[in-house]
Amino acid sequence: MIKENLDYAKRYIDTAITKLETVPDKDTITDLLIALEGIEDLYQQFCVDMDEENGDEPGTAYEHGTDSDFYIEGEWWHDVSVALRKLKEPKDEKPN
Repeated sequence: MIKENLDYAKRYIDTAITKLETVPDKDTITDLLIALEGIEDLYQQFCVDMDEENGDEPGTAYEHGTDSDFYIEGEWWHDVSVALRKLKEPKDEKPN
């Protein structure tokens, strides 16, 4: 019984170590969140404008979505793309 418990504990620890080795660093995740928050701010303002245009209560388009086109500038998406590429890099290939 003790051997089975030790084997189970070893497998659990090995799995935890593997997961820790593949977790992206905090700075990379932060870069992605900052880029997405920038787009989110623009989308929120877009929805406010849509509500005003349509005579809807503030927050309607943001809460329920809209069928209007919302364009993302290449410059905005570039920041998201850079962060995603960093997340996809194998950990041992990331620059220090």
